[in-house]
Amino acid sequence: MATRSQRDSANIERSMLIHHDGMRHAPENELGVVFLFSKLARRLGFVEIDRIQPQFPDCWALKAEGDRVLRVWIEFEYQSHGFKTHVAKRQLRGLKPKRGYVVCWDHDWPECERYANVIPLRQELGCGRQVWIQNTRPQYHNELDNASARRVEGWSWTVAQSARPGDLLLMNRAGSSKEAKRYNADPTLLQSIANIFIVRTPPKRNRTWGWLADVSRVSAIEEPLRFRQLKRDRVLSKAAFVRRQMFGRSNVTAYWYRLYDLIVRQNPEARRALKQFAPETL
Repeated sequence: MATRSQRDSANIERSMLIHHDGMRHAPENELGVVFLFSKLARRLGFVEIDRIQPQFPDCWALKAEGDRVLRVWIEFEYQSHGFKTHVAKRQLRGLKPKRGYVVCWDHDWPECERYANVIPLRQELGCGRQVWIQNTRPQYHNELDNASARRVEGWSWTVAQSARPGDLLLMNRAGSSKEAKRYNADPTLLQSIANIFIVRTPPKRNRTWGWLADVSRVSAIEEPLRFRQLKRDRVLSKAAFVRRQMFGRSNVTAYWYRLYDLIVRQNPEARRALKQFAPETL
């Protein structure tokens, strides 16, 4: 008979299944990134690992660059924003070569590319992000507008059970004008997407809310993407989620290229925030 700890462990929500070369689940922390990298190093052009160490940088390796083999440094991170601590401490000074590699599972900090070459293993395995339409009621609209762009532990939202860290949530403002007035929400923004969030943690079962995951805001959309636009669009008008009047939590990854195009066309300033989520990177 299984012990209580074994049963509890079996019920923990895990990252996505990848079944890659003996690794069942996608990395869930930095150690998972190191292990997966060991499986992919040759494919990524790393000829030989020279040193693994506890201090920065985590690794020195030999990498093929054209017809040369260079000694380079590697720092492992679960998400690329973890590299900020090394930049802040100016640990890059004195390193030769100055520009090395950050190997991560999820590339969530575009500025990282100013300091290092970034290798997101998620993309190397073809485990791209998914994009979801997430309906929200008027009582929560102001909360969305005031949400932090930084990760805040415990700032949770309802998501689809199959959502995974790194996925995008297009927050659609559902509800009626009467409800908006009751909760002091902006009625002019009803039936529109005015915020984009990112899923930070695997969903966990909640008896009251269904499936919850920590999220943070990627971008506010000054010129919202309105439902009436989707109904008129020659591509999106035929999509099932539009025909269903945006009901439910729809996976709209296949239409992200068109949604992205409409969003950045109306909001050029959002292009930078959404750079890492451009359709060609999914």
